[in-house]
Amino acid sequence: TPPRMLRAAAPARLPRAIRAPYPRCSPTRAMAAPGRLPRLRAHQTVFMLCDVQTRFLDIIHNWEAMQHGCSILVRAAKCLELPVIVTEQYTKVFGKTVPELAEHLEGVERYEKTMFSMVTPAVEKEMARLNRRQVVLFGIEAHVCVLQTALDLIDRGYCVWVVVDGVSSSRPTERAVALMRLSKAGAMLTTYESLLFELMGNAKAPNFKAVSALIKEPRPEPELPFMHMAAL
Repeated sequence: TPPRMLRAAAPARLPRAIRAPYPRCSPTRAMAAPGRLPRLRAHQTVFMLCDVQTRFLDIIHNWEAMQHGCSILVRAAKCLELPVIVTEQYTKVFGKTVPELAEHLEGVERYEKTMFSMVTPAVEKEMARLNRRQVVLFGIEAHVCVLQTALDLIDRGYCVWVVVDGVSSSRPTERAVALMRLSKAGAMLTTYESLLFELMGNAKAPNFKAVSALIKEPRPEPELPFMHMAAL
């Protein structure tokens, strides 16, 4: 009697942080090709500003550099006519979006939340309306709300770019470890300068001079590092 054939066990489901990152992240076949990282396309991009509120001002590591990066991005979004989604975490405790950013967000709705992730039902509804599959994510805190937002978006098939000079945490180590995990989970790490030039793509792009002027603005010192070597 021939030996019984053993049924192969179903492959174990990988943890979210190490699954293949780009099977669903792009609406176009070319960008979903195996092993190929997607390119930013302005017509597919939405910016997401996470919880940069007054109560956090004195507790976030290198606040000035983080706020500067966020300010460049929200002003550039206006120049490039890109939509911006803004959330605020439990405003009764943490206050509103800081005035330095709010002044550039006239007419932009704020989505209040208690969830750590920005992907609330109201935000999901707005993103479905926008129908853009590429997300540029920045704000605070890197290891809590930014991280959970990115993971939720990746799970839903979005491509996510995290702007390293536009995110921070209360402690440098938390930020560094969060950036490492975000990268492993499939988010793409970038800087606001690199990202904005990629979105424009050409020195003849509309508003190129206005965006270039933003990029050239003096940066607060010290700048936010990519990540601490101790976390690598």
